[in-house]
Amino acid sequence: MNTYIYKINDLQRDLANIVNFTAFTITATNELGESNTHSFHTAFAGPKGNFIPFPELTESAVIGWIKGMFDTYEDGVRSNQLEDQADAELDAYILRTHISTGLPW
Repeated sequence: MNTYIYKINDLQRDLANIVNFTAFTITATNELGESNTHSFHTAFAGPKGNFIPFPELTESAVIGWIKGMFDTYEDGVRSNQLEDQADAELDAYILRTHISTGLPW
């Protein structure tokens, strides 16, 4: 089973200091210690419930918002489509035998 590390890279906010967009990464690491980091972006709807003023926000609070948006539960089992994508990226990364860059022209 893979483990995941979420990292918030940027927050966008409106003139009222309400966060409405984030850029973040998820690093998936397998049991062998192989890892890959995948970048994501997501928008947020307006605040619901307890509003946290921008200067009081923490990275863990924003990660909680992201997980709250993408976590699903079926028969008590949690799944997360972002983590599923990070798993797929890690699997593809591991299967690459040669990685090179450049253009053919």
